[in-house]
Amino acid sequence: MKPATQAPVHCVLYSELAELAREYGYALAVHGSLARDFDLVCIPWASSAEDPQRVVDAIVSTFAFEQNGEPATREHGRLAYSLLGRGGWCGHLDISFMPRVIDHSWCCKNCGCADADPSCRVDQVCGDCLEFGGDELEVENA
Repeated sequence: MKPATQAPVHCVLYSELAELAREYGYALAVHGSLARDFDLVCIPWASSAEDPQRVVDAIVSTFAFEQNGEPATREHGRLAYSLLGRGGWCGHLDISFMPRVIDHSWCCKNCGCADADPSCRVDQVCGDCLEFGGDELEVENA
């Protein structure tokens, strides 16, 4: 028999975390096995998606978690936060946020990426068009 895991606790938390993320303009997806920790990905869904730190602050103030250090930038511009359970609970939540794209048509007109070509696609946007990462985020112009 395999040892018990925190997976049932994670499943119980999901619906409330998903509603909270939705309030800030994000869809929430589960990623991973749920056995060791709770891996989540927030995907900007509404044009009004807010700053990721505001979502993390809301989670910390609503649930028994505390932020563990500063967020890290991961592949494809994801911003990753680590949250630890507090009050004797040993839960661990890893939550990543996909970058929000600023109004793409504004970007093309103001920074000149793809020469404001109407056929300009999101994968042709310059780094300045992405909310976090900016010049540090490499975006290929395909």
